[in-house]
Amino acid sequence: MTDLTEAPFFNTHLIHHVRDRATDLTRVSVEGYADRPPDEIIGDPDRPHFNRWHMIQSNRWLNVYAHQFLHSDDDRALHDHPWPSVSLVLSGSYIEHEIRAGGVHVVTIRKKGDLIFRSARSAHRIELHEDSSTPCWTLFITGPKLREWGFHCPDRWVHWTEFDGRNQARSMLDCLQRNREPDALRSYTHTKEPASNELAN
Repeated sequence: MTDLTEAPFFNTHLIHHVRDRATDLTRVSVEGYADRPPDEIIGDPDRPHFNRWHMIQSNRWLNVYAHQFLHSDDDRALHDHPWPSVSLVLSGSYIEHEIRAGGVHVVTIRKKGDLIFRSARSAHRIELHEDSSTPCWTLFITGPKLREWGFHCPDRWVHWTEFDGRNQARSMLDCLQRNREPDALRSYTHTKEPASNELAN
């Protein structure tokens, strides 16, 4: 019996068609949320990173959000997350920065239809295209909270509350100065994240 998933037509046409159709239907549903104010504004209120709408009632196990990106992430450091997640790009595109094994800086263009799986410890940074006229929307699904989250500075992992506090106080020389050095990206892989019991102290 022939496995249809091995047929070239199935792989190159049918899967792409189904993916694009599902993406379009989801995008229409999600963008309808823009008719009402967002449930959360993430980032600095004067220059937020993105607007968030809750597509299901918030709970501790599984959450589904619509994200409308407005500005790029902070460029001083990559950040991780408190939960595993899946992102589906619904419209527009963005640039994703990651640091892979060996300190390799990987830059990936994420575009409509892309599905991205991330573990809670995966560190990345999102950069928007400055000349893009198409708003970037994503469907963002998270699992249960597994850990605290923070930023990967060159010399250490920094809890998000401390990072933001240093930002407001303009005293965050580690991430601001060293991350702008040409070799700074390679140092991320040497960052040691504190154990969970250290975070609790």
